[in-house]
Amino acid sequence: MENAFLFFCYSSDKKTICLASNRGNLILFHPETPEVFQKIHLLNVIDTYRPTHVLYSGGFVWVSTIGCGIIRYQLSSGKIDRITYGGKGKENLLSHTDAYQLIPINNQNYLAATWNGYTLIMPDKENPENLTTEIYNSTVSPLYKNLESRMLSAYYDTNGDFG
Repeated sequence: MENAFLFFCYSSDKKTICLASNRGNLILFHPETPEVFQKIHLLNVIDTYRPTHVLYSGGFVWVSTIGCGIIRYQLSSGKIDRITYGGKGKENLLSHTDAYQLIPINNQNYLAATWNGYTLIMPDKENPENLTTEIYNSTVSPLYKNLESRMLSAYYDTNGDFG
């Protein structure tokens, strides 16, 4: 398959559209000036890579994927990092490599819905550019009776209208 764009989102000011492709590319497009765009290669193509969600938030573009966890692109510096399950010399930062959605739950904290639970993602207290996570994937107790450990989507009700 050629470079197909599977998911998109736009910035909060609606001046930038972010497109994620099946080939590991991110396009930042500015509708008011169509000749100006950025093509960012997020990672080398991996057979299992498939974007599932794109989020523009907190100075970053976040791309959740099947097989590669979550890829984060910092708009100001161009730095790319990845949050994933496992890896050489790295502890598990995500509850599974298949991440279906990422939602902001307040200014700098996020919830990642994955195949094996969910992960809270927060800035590190000592170095806010780095991330720290809390993994929740054991939901057998009565405390978690309304949570399914294989989360394919998520919604955060900021106003408490549904609770």
